[in-house]
Amino acid sequence: MRSIVFVLASLAAMTSAMAQRSEYVVNGTFDQPLLSGWRVTLDRTPEFGIALFNTTGATGLSSSLMMNPGGVALQQTIVVPTGKSLDISVDLAGVPRAVTLPQAQGPAVTLYFDQITKNFGFNSPLSRSERARLSFTHTVNGTGSTASVELAIFVNGLGALGSSPLVYLDNVSIREANGTSIHFNAPRLLGAWCPLELRGTTGPFQLFISPLTLAQPTQLPGWSGAWELNPGSMLHLFSGWIDTSRRMVITLRPPYVPEASGVPIYWQALSMDAAVFPNEFAMGHAVMAAFF
Repeated sequence: MRSIVFVLASLAAMTSAMAQRSEYVVNGTFDQPLLSGWRVTLDRTPEFGIALFNTTGATGLSSSLMMNPGGVALQQTIVVPTGKSLDISVDLAGVPRAVTLPQAQGPAVTLYFDQITKNFGFNSPLSRSERARLSFTHTVNGTGSTASVELAIFVNGLGALGSSPLVYLDNVSIREANGTSIHFNAPRLLGAWCPLELRGTTGPFQLFISPLTLAQPTQLPGWSGAWELNPGSMLHLFSGWIDTSRRMVITLRPPYVPEASGVPIYWQALSMDAAVFPNEFAMGHAVMAAFF
């Protein structure tokens, strides 16, 4: 363990190299007009458009897709490689109004990709702002080297003008997974239980956190992927072994400390594939997940 930390700490003095991290979603950060990359196939909302908002809670204002959802559907056809593990994700925020209708239900978001459906529902009624990250890992099969797959996001809610909660979407992403993937699919609230799901190959892993990242991801000889956390502020959080189910769920309960609300926390895992000889070492993608 100490040798791993020492090696990672030495990365700060090494020449950095950008990892190959192709992004397959067009305009997933909504920095361009909405119709650049996206098709709006359903719009039953009184408030809808791109707005500046801190959707992740820790990285400042950025372009996000805002809606008061009476029913919204976004779609995009994505060309992805077949036979490779992909990480699919979207950052979400739900914001209550000063005046809320008694019958207003918490909005729900559905992410659909290659016949896989994942759902997230905000608390109902939504009494405080919630932020989450809906994500999963999936492999697209096909006879060719690439396949065209439909990505769709559905957002449902009451949609009452000025009174039902607002929903923000940002950082819609599909990229090749590497090593162990990290997923938070529940509201990240201080003082409450939150599941953290790890998906990867069977074998040991080490989980690290840091409030800072490197200016550029850094490659390490003998490892696939790239290291993204700043070694100077990095902490080792957890060690474990992923079994043949290729997944592990860790339940976290961060203490309720108001000063910690919104503080950025970056999570990244090191892993080893026990089925490969000599062993294959991998650095997974870092995920930013603050608690509130």
